[in-house]
Amino acid sequence: MNPLSRWIKPFFHIFFIAAFTVVLVLARKLFGKSKSLDYGLIIGFVLIFIFYEFYLEPRWQKKEISQQVSKTLDRARRGKQPYQAANPDYEVRYTADEIQLKFPKETSPRILLWKDLEVVMIKTTDQGPFVPDCFWILKTSHRTEVFPMHSVGDPEFLKRLGELPRFDPIKVVQAMGSAKNAEFLCWRKSVT
Repeated sequence: MNPLSRWIKPFFHIFFIAAFTVVLVLARKLFGKSKSLDYGLIIGFVLIFIFYEFYLEPRWQKKEISQQVSKTLDRARRGKQPYQAANPDYEVRYTADEIQLKFPKETSPRILLWKDLEVVMIKTTDQGPFVPDCFWILKTSHRTEVFPMHSVGDPEFLKRLGELPRFDPIKVVQAMGSAKNAEFLCWRKSVT
């Protein structure tokens, strides 16, 4: 959430309460004092508030986080923030058809086909920061590959994952903020 949003939200709550008070006073002047009118207005304002808090606000936040992730990846791609892999012994590359994972002490990369990919997850541990503590989990119907994030080629790979339909960048952001043992489901192939 950007700093402006942090300032706007409390003012929105104050404005909401003030608007409710004004509407209640005007309604009482126009229609007289009535408990059913008061209850109707209260219920209406509560429903509007719930709609804002639990529908509009989360959608705006998700859009804002997606834009921040996109901007960060674009800056890395343009070279404004030089990317240094925290795990230089590991490498991830991709083509239009496959994902290539290079592990230390292995001469050839492990290959997964994009068309076979069923699940993309991030697993975090409480072991960092001196050992890898964030891992990509890529599952197909017949195997699972786990490799550390922040490998060589990771920013480009994340950008390509972001092109998958219904990929959830919010889960990536949540995983990066996690310091405990957890799993974050970023994408699941739709069953049609």
